[in-house]
Amino acid sequence: MRNLMMMVLGIIGWGNVVAQQTPLYSQYMFNKFLVNPAIAGSEGYTAINVTAREQWLGISDAPRTHSISYQTRISPKSLLNFLDFSRSSRPTSGTMGNVGLGAFLYNDHRGLIDQTGLQLTYAYHLEMDELQLSFGLTTSITQFKINKNKINLGENAQDQLIDNNQLNSISPDFNFGVYVTSTDYYAGFSVTDIMQSSVKFENDGMNNYRHLRHYNLMGGYRFQLNKEYAIEPGVQVKTTEQLNAQLDLSTRMYYRDLYWGGISYRTGGAVIAMFGMRYDRFYFGYAYDYSFNSLQNSSMGSHELMVTLKLGKVSRKLKWLERF
Repeated sequence: MRNLMMMVLGIIGWGNVVAQQTPLYSQYMFNKFLVNPAIAGSEGYTAINVTAREQWLGISDAPRTHSISYQTRISPKSLLNFLDFSRSSRPTSGTMGNVGLGAFLYNDHRGLIDQTGLQLTYAYHLEMDELQLSFGLTTSITQFKINKNKINLGENAQDQLIDNNQLNSISPDFNFGVYVTSTDYYAGFSVTDIMQSSVKFENDGMNNYRHLRHYNLMGGYRFQLNKEYAIEPGVQVKTTEQLNAQLDLSTRMYYRDLYWGGISYRTGGAVIAMFGMRYDRFYFGYAYDYSFNSLQNSSMGSHELMVTLKLGKVSRKLKWLERF
């Protein structure tokens, strides 16, 4: 009776099975808030990002991810305006403020599984001469839902566990991150699913199946070649407590901070080509993943689109603001 549920939970990625448990992003370096809560408000702008990823296009029920994120920096002036509805004149600070806020909503579909998550983030930023040190804490709630209509047990087969349950699980958790950035480089570390919340489908009580705690380490350095061109190599390392590590190596070239292109290599056999452009306050990006495995024979690769809108004007230009 439990065999099918064991298989389904294996797809999710618990137990000793290695699987994609968290959403995958090829253009994470253009919205690092997706992987590190300390990024919220670090630029000083209000940023709204929409990302759509279709993985292994051409394969039925292949992974696909859609997400929207929001982040902002709270200045003393904006906070006073919020508290004082009359907006009467009073002295306010001209500095940026230290608090960043963010929200992240996503849906990740994988075969029988639909994973929907909501994350709310509080970040605190410290200015230290030529760099900025940031800390972030996220509270998250995740729903896993198994689509009964896609389960095929065979002719006249029954499974009491499936028939008697709604096959959805909701679990809360926390994420934490630290991030440092300067004019030339950035580095960050984050950990997700700190509590490793259990997954429980109705009355079944499957407390032995838990979220895997994930660790993320990333960094990059920007070389300004001249007034028009810059190049930025970067690295990202993701792993779990089971030491299922994945490494991303990337290099991006920028032209006048209006256009960019780059290439990445992901261990496991994937090469990613990406390019994008900025128009006024809008940023557009596209990435194509080509996998060197048997899946590529049946698919047309993976495609990822990103659109970002940045609003507001910081009262004091920060040296470490991203310049693409």
